[in-house]
Amino acid sequence: DNDVFFHVITIDTSLYTDKTEKINVTMPILLIRQIDDFLKDKVHNSNLFSSRSDYITKSCKQYLSYANHLAAIYNNESRFTAVRYKQSNTTDNCC
Repeated sequence: DNDVFFHVITIDTSLYTDKTEKINVTMPILLIRQIDDFLKDKVHNSNLFSSRSDYITKSCKQYLSYANHLAAIYNNESRFTAVRYKQSNTTDNCC
């Protein structure tokens, strides 16, 4: 037998592309100035960041895994408190 089966599936590839979308973000003026000063003073003439948007994008990508960890700690406050308690109450700092 030469049975042939074809399956057609649809995959949303937009999750895996680097296609950009313009958004409007409200930030404190001081933070914007600090970012601009950093980009002007520290990375001038380097290819590290191409723009303010590039800096913010790369910073967010870098921070996301850390933020997920912080959210897990925040959402389970009792476990975090217990860990802090164990670390600070050892026989070394007891008496």
